[in-house]
Amino acid sequence: MAKGKEEGQFMRYLGVEFQSDQTVWVSIFVDGGEVSSFETGFIKIAGTKSADDMKQYVADLKQLFADYPATKIAIKDKPETGRMRAGAAAMKMEGVFLLTAPYEVKFLSPKAVAKAMETASGVKEKYKDAYRAAVAISKA
Repeated sequence: MAKGKEEGQFMRYLGVEFQSDQTVWVSIFVDGGEVSSFETGFIKIAGTKSADDMKQYVADLKQLFADYPATKIAIKDKPETGRMRAGAAAMKMEGVFLLTAPYEVKFLSPKAVAKAMETASGVKEKYKDAYRAAVAISKA
């Protein structure tokens, strides 16, 4: 992963959404209350029933946190029950993420994420909710 801007120039926020077997993330740089730049990426988990796969996921998360230190982290919440509930891999990734994150983590409802009406121009569809979560937490 590429390094971000030097610490102290910007406030950084990390938005996260768990999609199937991927942790989709967007790191935004906020200067003067406005998003000045952002970087995107994802971490794919190879499997959830192998200790080696889970250890690799933890190592990848630690690298993410080292490369993109954040003031706060926002996770788009997924329901644990009902028709649109999160899958088993997403729930396991969420738990490991919470245990690994060295920064404050807030869960935001899909409604709160949708309210972050910041134009996401230049943001690929896959990353839009993670981007909006980062914007929402930057304004909280």
